[in-house]
Amino acid sequence: MIEKIKNLGSKKRILLNIAVLAILLLIYHLTTFILDMNNLVFRHTVFIPFVVITVILAFLLTLQIINFSFHLAADKNIKWLLRILSGIGTFILSVFLILSLLFGFFVSVFAYNPEHVVEKDGKTMVAYVNSFLQVYVEYYDYVNPLVRGKQVKIMVDGGNGGYDPYKDGGEPSVKRYIYYDDNGNIIASTW
Repeated sequence: MIEKIKNLGSKKRILLNIAVLAILLLIYHLTTFILDMNNLVFRHTVFIPFVVITVILAFLLTLQIINFSFHLAADKNIKWLLRILSGIGTFILSVFLILSLLFGFFVSVFAYNPEHVVEKDGKTMVAYVNSFLQVYVEYYDYVNPLVRGKQVKIMVDGGNGGYDPYKDGGEPSVKRYIYYDDNGNIIASTW
């Protein structure tokens, strides 16, 4: 009887976690869709906390499902076929969780582009620095602390590097540049 109550509580927690995750994803994607229609995009101040919260909720959900499957596989009152399937499911979810954590770590390390609010050509802009092997800086229109323009306005090639030119308050050295209009057409370039 106590085991059934625990399983019922586990099921409710799993369903609650799924509902919270689904609502969070729905709100985020609906807001992203509305912003996209207005040529706007979330900045890191919204995107990074959303990703962190989503990862935590997904991690907890996966752990809850693994725990539920493990207890289901260990329950002697359940048919042997269901116990075997639960054991296999527990193993598969455990491997999936470990691989997802490793993949997420590598993606976050290599895909992150530092964001800076800067003055460029007399305008406040949001600069994203991609400095893996070559330093590239993309400038977008600044809207507010949560949102920026969607269209790249200026692209600057800062040459060889692996550094963030804005990290210590500096400016990127300009080897080449491209200026874009609101529709993404090139209006000036040294490329």
